[in-house]
Amino acid sequence: IPQVNNSIIDQNVQALFNEISADAVFVTYDGQNIKKYGTHLDRAKTAYIPASTFKIANALIGLENHKATSTEIFKWDGQC
Repeated sequence: IPQVNNSIIDQNVQALFNEISADAVFVTYDGQNIKKYGTHLDRAKTAYIPASTFKIANALIGLENHKATSTEIFKWDGQC
């Protein structure tokens, strides 16, 4: 297994957040370590509902498992 330089990865991820002009935070947990990246890390202390951000994870899972295509559109009828 190749060694990964986590400090370089951390710096690269943080650099992406530094480029945007929005209050943002991204938290990862690998089962052992919690890492926080972003421009407004205090937001990580407050729980928020995932709302539409959850759709991103579902879309990636669908694409990686060939259950959806990059051109597929899922229409919502506005009903809950």
